[in-house]
Amino acid sequence: ENDPDRVISTTAGEAAWTFLDEFIPIAGMDGYFLFVDTRPGELSGCVTVFDKVDSDDAGPQWLSISALLDDLATSLETGTPFDGGWRHAIVDGRLEWDI
Repeated sequence: ENDPDRVISTTAGEAAWTFLDEFIPIAGMDGYFLFVDTRPGELSGCVTVFDKVDSDDAGPQWLSISALLDDLATSLETGTPFDGGWRHAIVDGRLEWDI
């Protein structure tokens, strides 16, 4: 069912409610992934979550890939959770993540 209040925005960082050509996926698993929003606007280049239930409703999570990588490096160096709850461990010489 189409919701008339859900207008596809052409501005980076605003919900589009669907996957657009301007969304460049960079990571994903099980219907949940991260993409770079290349639409024009102040937030062009931001990294946003897209999932099979809420599409891109959550909004930008990082202002850039650099900001995402900085948070990831901090998590790996300090052991703090990444992106709200992901914790890493080295198991048999491999990096593993658990939420």
